[in-house]
Amino acid sequence: MSGVQRRPVLSRVEADAETQRTTSDRWSWVIGLLIVMGIAAFLRFYRLHELPPGMWFDEAWSAVAARETAAQGVFPPYFAASFGGMHPAIVYLTRFANLFTGGHPLTIRYALAVVGTLTVGLAFFCYRAIFGLKREALRLTIEADRQSSILALLAAFILAITFPFLLFTRIGFESSLVAPASLLVFWCLAVALRKGKAGWYGLTGAVLGLSLYSFDTARFLPFAVSLAYWGVVLLHQREAGWRRHLLNFAWLTLAALVVFAPLGRYFFLNWEQFTERAGITTYHTLGPGAKSVPLALLRNVWRTVGGLSLPRFGDVIARHNLPGRPLFDLFLSILFWLGVGVLGWRWKRPFSIILISWAGVMLLPVILTDGAPTYTRIFGAIPALAAMAALPYSVCRKPCFENRSRLTADSLRLTVLALLLLSLATTAYDYFERWADEPALYDQFQVGEWQAAMLAKERLATDTVYLVPAQVAPEVPTFDLVLGGSNIREFGANCLAGQAEGKRPLTYILKPSSAPDTLAALQAVYPQGAMAELIISPLTGEELFSVFHVPIHNQRPADNEQRATANAQFGENIQLLGRPEMVVTETAVTLPFTWQARGHLSADHTYFVHLYQAGAEDEPPLAQLDQQPCLVTSRWHEGEIVRETAVLPIPAHLPPGEYTLGLGWYTWPTFERLPLTNSTDSWSGNRLPLGQITIGDTEATP
Repeated sequence: MSGVQRRPVLSRVEADAETQRTTSDRWSWVIGLLIVMGIAAFLRFYRLHELPPGMWFDEAWSAVAARETAAQGVFPPYFAASFGGMHPAIVYLTRFANLFTGGHPLTIRYALAVVGTLTVGLAFFCYRAIFGLKREALRLTIEADRQSSILALLAAFILAITFPFLLFTRIGFESSLVAPASLLVFWCLAVALRKGKAGWYGLTGAVLGLSLYSFDTARFLPFAVSLAYWGVVLLHQREAGWRRHLLNFAWLTLAALVVFAPLGRYFFLNWEQFTERAGITTYHTLGPGAKSVPLALLRNVWRTVGGLSLPRFGDVIARHNLPGRPLFDLFLSILFWLGVGVLGWRWKRPFSIILISWAGVMLLPVILTDGAPTYTRIFGAIPALAAMAALPYSVCRKPCFENRSRLTADSLRLTVLALLLLSLATTAYDYFERWADEPALYDQFQVGEWQAAMLAKERLATDTVYLVPAQVAPEVPTFDLVLGGSNIREFGANCLAGQAEGKRPLTYILKPSSAPDTLAALQAVYPQGAMAELIISPLTGEELFSVFHVPIHNQRPADNEQRATANAQFGENIQLLGRPEMVVTETAVTLPFTWQARGHLSADHTYFVHLYQAGAEDEPPLAQLDQQPCLVTSRWHEGEIVRETAVLPIPAHLPPGEYTLGLGWYTWPTFERLPLTNSTDSWSGNRLPLGQITIGDTEATP
């Protein structure tokens, strides 16, 4: 590169002294970096098993996606969902971490904590490369290396203790992954600008393309990188010739496009997945919901800038922040705004061009979207903002430290160190005390569901556990994450399943709001069972989940139906216990059935109830009901009793009179009926007579 300043030739003694000093400096910043990363690690792993409490939908959904795709052996470029879906980085990170944790439910958080800690180390090297770029030659000199290392270490420490960065690197949200992605991109760019090698520009482009797999806001990174590149080129590298710069940028762009191609192809074929979330989040700012787009943008700029330093201006969502807390505390805010002044003063310097481009562009996702400042969208800018807060040192170094007496300089250093440690203590206190006690966390992290799921997992070691209603499904990812693939038993609100003289205690975990009658039904069947635990919302006092426990010696049902003599059996393993006590109204016949599994059933069978005119049972039915039992037969366990109520609608045109009901089972789609055995009476077609009823009269005839 033309214009490179050559270092003066040193004598052997001077060279040895310089080498020794360089080695000493290197060890100093290595030790300093290890200390900073140790602090970052402590902040991210301390009490991680309990804080945040519970687990938010997005975390659990991503963790379930990691488990399921690993089981299927597939690698989709994007994970679509009704809420907008997830980028692959968070899913594959969790999938990789599961190899070391055995699929622990909190794996996703431990993975993000590791990434958050490593991001602090990555930040040091990125900042060091950026701060070391000299305006005259874009080369790292020995002195530049020394000073850039100090600045980088300070900036990395500030990043490590920035409150939202701490909070989100303890949570399994994909949004925080934009921070390490942006650091890696700008580190490569700084090295490429210094070395001028096409290979480094290609690597920068590859990392840029890879960053687009992290989160929506990473889509702004190509604009930030382009602005930074051309800004440095126009102000500092024009003598190298436009052909070379265009070629370097072409290499960068081509590499980015190649790496982005799989995800880009997916978005091209599924364009709504690319635009849907952006349309939702900008509805009241850029979309139809905005009364005035310019005013909405001005308001968002004011709120975003205020959210960097002013109390009550920060993100108000408790899941994202201590509501209203600004990005920086008082001392860090002072440093940040002094750093902004340094950027304005030295705006032509390469590091200023890069940081201004980086922060300015990556704050746009916050400014252009509703609810500014929303901290889930700020992580592309946070590393640049932390670097700005370190810049005052570059201005104050000589007048405050080098040109002062040793005592004064040491006093100033200790003062700055004490204030930085105070910021560290403030962040720790705000997180582990104030934020941890925030009442809204209970709902925002769905603590009730988490407690119920973990309780069920714990009881599975000793009990047969039923979850009512069924909730181990993608729509309820917390239960799916904790209990998916386990031996948990589930049934719906209109159902009741249990064991008769089983080998293990029974535990029923009920959700009263969705199954209000199940507890009373359980108490009627198992009168000696007892309430074991309640999960109650501390915000509303609502009973979210209740736990009903039946010991082994109290499992004989009160109705003792398993001893009924009128049992009928369909196929080898479906037994009807007793006969249903039918209730007839003007519009329907209600039939309470009690089934018992005599063994394992591999298929999901269907039962039917037919209504006939008395004496015409061989004629086509006048009405019929076909349905699978409330707990499908393939999920029945040997000895399990399933109780449910079937309702057969009565056609309005039927005249009053005497009618009969018949019951049978078949297998869909062949419609082959299961043979009826162990019954004293039967009709043709493997049908069991259930009795005679009178329609037009409220009394049923047995």
